[in-house]
Amino acid sequence: MEGIRDIKLNIKPISVNKCYNGQRTKSKAYYAYEKEMLLSLPPSYQIDTDDLGIYYEFGVSSKGGDVDNLIKCCQDCICKKYGINDNIKRFFNKLWKNSY
Repeated sequence: MEGIRDIKLNIKPISVNKCYNGQRTKSKAYYAYEKEMLLSLPPSYQIDTDDLGIYYEFGVSSKGGDVDNLIKCCQDCICKKYGINDNIKRFFNKLWKNSY
């Protein structure tokens, strides 16, 4: 299946700490980031989620930062744009199944 190969977005990553107002409510900064991400990602593609892998590369100013902190918000936008269910249980079941 032909799909997305490489996408480069020149968007400053946002941390989970800036995305949420100390609880589970999304901040204004998150909504601005989400809007920019959704407009910057290519139009809808049919994605084969059985063979889906994502490689993230972030430009950051601090080497001590936590990459997972940046991936969360980015991945949420990708999943929203393309209708991907990133259910953690399904992901780990697939990871273990495919690692042998």
